[in-house]
Amino acid sequence: MKNLVIILLILVADPAVHAQDWFSQHSQGEPVNGYIITIAGDTLAGSIKYDYPVIMQKRVSFVPGQGQNAVVYQPKDIRGYSCGGTFWESANAVFDTYRGPVNFPRFGILYHGKGPIHLLRIFPEKDKYKKNMSSTKAEAIYKNISLNQDPGSFRDLYLKKFEDPAESVNAASYKKDFINTISRKVSDDKELMNKITAKTYKPSDLLKIVDEYNDQAMKGRYK
Repeated sequence: MKNLVIILLILVADPAVHAQDWFSQHSQGEPVNGYIITIAGDTLAGSIKYDYPVIMQKRVSFVPGQGQNAVVYQPKDIRGYSCGGTFWESANAVFDTYRGPVNFPRFGILYHGKGPIHLLRIFPEKDKYKKNMSSTKAEAIYKNISLNQDPGSFRDLYLKKFEDPAESVNAASYKKDFINTISRKVSDDKELMNKITAKTYKPSDLLKIVDEYNDQAMKGRYK
């Protein structure tokens, strides 16, 4: 099953090449050609209702065919979906809240990673466990999200391996304990771990770390 997901995601285009503004290509509520990946790994083509990213990372409204009723899926229901040139992958994202770290099921945009380790974009939002965000600020964030991201900033990026929880790489705790955090993902690559512990690779080299690990994994070095 994991191999099927890996093969599928190799075919997904990098969303960073798309337009600056979220609604520059599609309008809110517009049906956009896409597909979903079922829990069983099947691909079902249809159309998807375009919406604010904070909505699309919590649920997706999918119409399997003309004249058919929409079906609403949450991250627990499907492996992911494609819409407007981006692929949204199901994940349990670890959010820092005033109650401490909490897992929230989310769809995250696949930003980087062709192999076991993926970087997903999961955006800031107002949630019952998070501090309140004004509606004006929320709308500005949700509507004007850029799909062109500075690779060095890692803003909104979450690191995920297979079914492990997705961890924010912009969190203070991640940066402070970088070696221990990243070792949970790549410890089976001794050569790569040596580079990390020797600080040849630093937190700012995350894309290189992900690529090196995935390249070896795709060659069959790891199981």
